[in-house]
Amino acid sequence: MFYKYWIGLLEFLLLRVYRINAPDRKKAKVYDAFYPVYDARILGESIRLYCPNLKVFKRCESFLRKEPETIEWIESFSAGATLFDIGANIGLYSLLAAKKGLAVVAFEPESQNFAVMNANVFLNSQAHRVTALNLALSDRNALDYLYMPVFSVGTAFNQFGVAPAAAAAADRFRNSFRQAVFSYTLDAFTEQFSKSVPTHIKIDVDGIEDKILAGASRTLASPDVQSLLVELDSNRAEDQEALKGILSKGFKIASQTPKGDTGVYNFIFRR
Repeated sequence: MFYKYWIGLLEFLLLRVYRINAPDRKKAKVYDAFYPVYDARILGESIRLYCPNLKVFKRCESFLRKEPETIEWIESFSAGATLFDIGANIGLYSLLAAKKGLAVVAFEPESQNFAVMNANVFLNSQAHRVTALNLALSDRNALDYLYMPVFSVGTAFNQFGVAPAAAAAADRFRNSFRQAVFSYTLDAFTEQFSKSVPTHIKIDVDGIEDKILAGASRTLASPDVQSLLVELDSNRAEDQEALKGILSKGFKIASQTPKGDTGVYNFIFRR
């Protein structure tokens, strides 16, 4: 309680008395001096993370607890493999994979998360291993919009190519901003740019996993793809069909971790 009082007082002084949010030349010089970095030790790896706001801080702080199955999955990779991290956000899992010696292609369409991810790649000297791309993956090659419920660093629940329904999702999606983004199918991307397929694929994009999988049919059929982690919703018919499609490519379910009581699971598939 005492701690919260002093934080509240400090916030009042900075915002109301000193009006720190009203910039001038002197304040701008002070802003330049602030570059908050979260230093973490994750599974024996030292990782530095740019931490510009509370939401990002919470992501950094809860990294080990949030999805331990994803970390264990990455820990099982051999050095020299390639991970496609689709929906990389600020790049936490991409960095962990890079620190293990993997080549990583990290896809993050949201502009502010993409900027923080690049800062993290820089802070950890991993530019030789992580290729960060400000692109969306979907079931078509197109120029469309990423719809954001909140325009802030570290946010999730962004929707590519699908405007949130005004009535049904009014509380969750305020549609505060839409950002123009290029999208590719995974098949088109690998054929046109990388000329090879990944060893491992992670897909966590809050709602269009089925579309990404639909655009990745040839990629998933390749025996070079050893494993796949994807979040699927058992309540959605589209995700049920996507699950059948993955199994038809020769994958087997290695693990299935529920995310609360939502019917959403983190699936890990292996050949």
